[in-house]
Amino acid sequence: MKDLEKFSESDLLFLTKEANKKSLPVSNLTRNYYFKAVKYAISGIDKDVLKPEYSESQEKHIRAKAQKRGLNPNIFMSDDVYAYNKYTARWVGDAIDNFGTITKPDSVRDFQKWFDMYAYNGGHPFEIYPYVCLYVRRHENGKFYLELQDFDVSVSGPSKTVLKMFLALRKAKVSVALVDKKLLLEQIQKYNLLNR
Repeated sequence: MKDLEKFSESDLLFLTKEANKKSLPVSNLTRNYYFKAVKYAISGIDKDVLKPEYSESQEKHIRAKAQKRGLNPNIFMSDDVYAYNKYTARWVGDAIDNFGTITKPDSVRDFQKWFDMYAYNGGHPFEIYPYVCLYVRRHENGKFYLELQDFDVSVSGPSKTVLKMFLALRKAKVSVALVDKKLLLEQIQKYNLLNR
């Protein structure tokens, strides 16, 4: 509950309102859409991902890695891919490692094929920051949904990092569910009662 002290009253009201909203499916989910959502999520804790400064060595490394794997390096040269790579590259692998089999990054069909072959409910490849996941889930209705959650099971509710990411995603109008929303709403209610 100490994490809630770090948020303004207006942010807590926004969190409450948004956590109570029903998450909508992402109608045309693609690799590029997912990376854009990741960029917005990461911007909640690191504004630099919105206008990154690339180093020449980063670009050379990505280009060489893509070419070595027979991939078009240009599909890995965007701010959105950079945002994904910033915290995953040394942690769980970069965009090439995790999404390299998607050769048409704006294709819904390519994303669905990739999902059927490579995605699973553990964190990888959806861990976008150490112990934080922006999951893609396919519900019984066949539609894809985004879900944000701490990957660390010892956490008793959404961490400050997850809450900041959730705020950033919702402010960017990205439909995303907060997996631990019930815990968050209970924490906010207790926090409000204690701080009247």
